[in-house]
Amino acid sequence: MSQDMMIENATKAAQGADLLLQDLQGLLHNSDAVVALLVLPEIEKVAGVKQRMEALASALKSKD
Repeated sequence: MSQDMMIENATKAAQGADLLLQDLQGLLHNSDAVVALLVLPEIEKVAGVKQRMEALASALKSKD
């Protein structure tokens, strides 16, 4: 796989994680307490994934 393709894939993964994070945050703000308790841990997980994908994309870009 080419360097450009890896950068594109990592960038898309970060964008996908960002969209998921936004959706989960919207769900959190429009939910009752029970749903909020279920959503909060998922927000934390997705935020971590987003950070790691952004770091990966950045690392790949710096190698370019």
